[in-house]
Amino acid sequence: MTRYSSHLQQDQATEDSRQIPAAPCPGKPHNCKLLLIGHALGAVLLDASVRVSVFQPDGDERPSVMVVMRPPGEPPAVPQRLASVAYERPVAHIKHAGTFGQFWHGRAAGRAGFDDALLTGPGGVTTEGAITNIGFFDGTSVTWPGAPALAGITMQPVTVALARRGTPSRHGTVRLADLPSFRAVFVTNSLDVAPVSQVDDYVLPADPVFSRTLAEAYEAVPWDRI
Repeated sequence: MTRYSSHLQQDQATEDSRQIPAAPCPGKPHNCKLLLIGHALGAVLLDASVRVSVFQPDGDERPSVMVVMRPPGEPPAVPQRLASVAYERPVAHIKHAGTFGQFWHGRAAGRAGFDDALLTGPGGVTTEGAITNIGFFDGTSVTWPGAPALAGITMQPVTVALARRGTPSRHGTVRLADLPSFRAVFVTNSLDVAPVSQVDDYVLPADPVFSRTLAEAYEAVPWDRI
């Protein structure tokens, strides 16, 4: 089982950009990816972290597919502490393999005692985490950064689930200097949702009621069968 439907939307957006090819399988691309994942898992392996990469080597007419399986990842056990860095992912709205910059900054943040990096643009405009989306709750609604960023596979369904619980979302400019105006900050990725307790030297407030609502929204996202 997986929360796979958001993966399909993300992959389709990438394929629709015409900048990378679709997976080389007959039928619809999402059926192909499900088939490849099911084949890789086999009949015995029930739980794993899976990445499907579609790439086209120079000179080849047809793209190739690589399926990588790893032990299941563990969600964060504690609120996250982020170090802001002046870096924006290239072609940020597309899921691609050019990850050196964000991983480098994420690991540098770890060496400095933080959990991850918060990527920012000119003027301290927030964009996304090194491997996460970031959301800002003002007591009424959630603001996702309006700067170019990947529409993550957890961000998408959580946005819908929060709206069903009376917490709407929007996209807008959020600068580091705006952090004191928010009641809670959180991150999302394929592992989970997690509160953010600190960005650089600024300690963020906690909102237990919103944290519970966020957790309930995440748990309400339906699973898809592979």
